[in-house]
Amino acid sequence: MLARLAYPGRWTTCVELFGRSQSWLSTVFNDVVLFLYCRFEDILEWHPLLTYSRLQGFASAIEAQGGGERIWGFVDGTFRGFCRPQDQDRQRAVYSGHAKEHGQKWQAVVGPDGLVWSLTGPWVGPVNDWKMWKVSGLERRLRTLMEGHQTLLVYGDPAYRVSYGVLSPWTHPLSRHALPADQKAFNRRLSAVRIAVEHAFGHTQVLWTYTAFSKGLKADWQPVAAYFAVAVLLTNCYTCLRGNQTSRRFITPPPTIEEYLNCSI
Repeated sequence: MLARLAYPGRWTTCVELFGRSQSWLSTVFNDVVLFLYCRFEDILEWHPLLTYSRLQGFASAIEAQGGGERIWGFVDGTFRGFCRPQDQDRQRAVYSGHAKEHGQKWQAVVGPDGLVWSLTGPWVGPVNDWKMWKVSGLERRLRTLMEGHQTLLVYGDPAYRVSYGVLSPWTHPLSRHALPADQKAFNRRLSAVRIAVEHAFGHTQVLWTYTAFSKGLKADWQPVAAYFAVAVLLTNCYTCLRGNQTSRRFITPPPTIEEYLNCSI
């Protein structure tokens, strides 16, 4: 499974490496991916280690590195493309006019330790970030977690500006250039730290390149959603073992891999 996810090559390469037929390798690959996805789906969606005290520690780490007050993580959506489906209705349903490609959307919340603490989805390609946030149920989880405490926030782009638990950049009806100097400075400061969520997506793509090779993914024949979810799970495991640039920047070590995975047992 790791060999297949790491490189978007043909099955013939794996046949030479493992000495098995293409059909055998394909069956084992998909079975293991689906097993891991079903086994760890709950901790991918919302990890039980996300207690209020942990979020307070995240907020302190982000504030110490120039982020705003009471911000514990960063939220954003990502588009993952795949081959054009054969059915025309299906084509229209999954086509993203923004990405100019057929695919699906995911929403991730990343902490200052570099882990994707919440991964929700998939949704069809045309769905926007605000709709994903509202449907994902994270707003309800945050309300429950913040009950009786000072509200901590995740930072996202302007699409989330009317959502509970999310802080967005300052905007102006004319343009961002019309903002006061202090609001411009706030946007610049938060933009510099919000890049952590993009780094998480990029890290997953670098480690598991197969999930980024859209021309080799066929949603009608393959569990492409499980491929990406398991790739994020494996990236989190890798981060628990070795850290990454985000955890080093915010000086926030991730949990051990035993802590991260044993929560689902």
